[in-house]
Amino acid sequence: MEKEYRIDISPEILELLGPSLYTNIYYVLAELIANAYDADARNVYIIVEDDAVIVEDDGVGMSYEDGVKKYLQVAKPTRTCSDDDLTSRFKRRKMGRKGVGKLAALSVSERVLVMTRSDADISGFVLSRTVSPSHMLESIPDSEIEFRRVKGSGTSIVMTSPEYSLHKTLEAWRRNISRMFPVIGDDFRIHLEIGGRSEVVDTFDRNVIPQLSTLITCGDDYAHIEKLFDPKYPDIKDKVCRHFSNEITGTTVEMIDRCGKLQKCEIKINGWIGTYVTTTGRKKHIDDFPDNYLSIFANGKLGAFNIIPEIGRNRMSESYVVGQLHIDAFEDTAFPDMAMSNRQGYKTGDPRYKAALEIIREELFTKIINMRDIYTARKKQEKDLANHEKRKADENKLKEKAAEFSEKVSRGITERISSSKSSDFSQETKRIVNENLPLLGLKKTVDAGKRKLLISHAGVDKEFADFLYNLLILCGVQASDIIYTNADDEESWIPEGNGIFDYLREFFVESASTEMINVLFVISAESSSRWAPVCEVGAAWVTKSSHRIFALNGHHPSDPLDNRPEWHSCNVDEDGIHMSQHNAILLRIKIKAICDSLGVTPKDDASIDAYIADHAIIG
Repeated sequence: MEKEYRIDISPEILELLGPSLYTNIYYVLAELIANAYDADARNVYIIVEDDAVIVEDDGVGMSYEDGVKKYLQVAKPTRTCSDDDLTSRFKRRKMGRKGVGKLAALSVSERVLVMTRSDADISGFVLSRTVSPSHMLESIPDSEIEFRRVKGSGTSIVMTSPEYSLHKTLEAWRRNISRMFPVIGDDFRIHLEIGGRSEVVDTFDRNVIPQLSTLITCGDDYAHIEKLFDPKYPDIKDKVCRHFSNEITGTTVEMIDRCGKLQKCEIKINGWIGTYVTTTGRKKHIDDFPDNYLSIFANGKLGAFNIIPEIGRNRMSESYVVGQLHIDAFEDTAFPDMAMSNRQGYKTGDPRYKAALEIIREELFTKIINMRDIYTARKKQEKDLANHEKRKADENKLKEKAAEFSEKVSRGITERISSSKSSDFSQETKRIVNENLPLLGLKKTVDAGKRKLLISHAGVDKEFADFLYNLLILCGVQASDIIYTNADDEESWIPEGNGIFDYLREFFVESASTEMINVLFVISAESSSRWAPVCEVGAAWVTKSSHRIFALNGHHPSDPLDNRPEWHSCNVDEDGIHMSQHNAILLRIKIKAICDSLGVTPKDDASIDAYIADHAIIG
């Protein structure tokens, strides 16, 4: 029997929805991975090739008569009663509901190959934004249907000639996908393959929890997360880490169910919320999802990536918040569907949504901000104590040096008076005093309190400046030793109340120290026309400050910059940072030289090279 594939939807609607339904390729992948999850797959393979993005799973696949024909009924709800809530094999709570997720791939490609195998039944067709008046789709002959990784049943979605700008690094894909799928585990794995490398995606919480300063967990299913938490100050652990064995409840809303009856719906919230120790270096690429977010999942599927703008008050401490909360009431089959068609938000007027936001704001968000304040106060206490001890030690050393200075100067003057026939001892006295001034350690004391490095850049070049800054932090340079006005860590900002030019003048011109600040110039065609970078170039030239040049997108440095030594060159575009192998090595050499000049022992060559390879495209 010759198979025919007829899509049950208006071609005009298909063309309209396909390219505009999703705003980010990772939301598209979330839909396709969710379909694999609902198909009882144990493994999903995301394979990125030069001319295609492939999502392949080892689920039950689709038979021609039952599965494929149902698949082509677009926008037909997949869950209409409680009997439809669970998958057939593993009894998972189904993620899909609307029946439009299959269109997600059309946001990436105009032509999508759909190939599926269920036992001995094999089918294949081309899903396209343009469909003939007969609604018939192009079929794929059985002989041309192939799977990259799956041997038995399963489904393969091939998005040809993808129209999205795609990351070139495996680490970027892993980083973004892990934020969207907390159901990853031993019975459901996501495999990534790109550029000859492969990796299994780990859960986001496993990687991020050890980096938090505070943590609240809700529900027994999330008790294990607390074990990953590493309190930076064990004496206040009970104040910065809390676990609620039961889900957060307390609100029941009344609303009309799908049958038109007034029913009660209880809002239960599970999951976790915390705050980072620092946000420095977290967002690696302009297209990355931010690490500062609070997501809502229902039935394990992402429904809203970040609700902080809706519940926050724009406080600085809110920029440290991260969390993943689960509210399955949002996907209760008995009630109307409240999720947006593209799974990028919920209907904000739904009473369940309003009630949940109120609970989250009062019971979780406000509490975690207060806990962050406790952590910050403890951190400040430790820093103040360390500064106090250092001041005491410096004072004792200064007293010792002052006594030695007084004794040596007195002895020197006495000796000169006794042996000299002249009555004018003023010049001799000044010379003796100057000879012994280093004993007081004045220069060293001044230098110790001074910032050591400035990253000069224009705001448009932040992506590479961030990369440079994070590489320095990786190698052990302290954030407090760097002036970088665009840093995510406030330790490197200009102090509150200081104008940037006044503050920089202290280092370039007015400092009593003879140690010149190191300047890293990130230059481009854009920065050469910006006032602040131009002023910094002039100041560095006048004061003969040590500086190094990092030129972007073919820009050629010119006087008064010292362009005699080889400068580092790279290109930055929407795909990320690109550099040759030679410039990758040159970057490592320059970073190590910078560390040496600051008295910092850098990471070994292999660690630096690995970081550069993970965050830039080499070749």
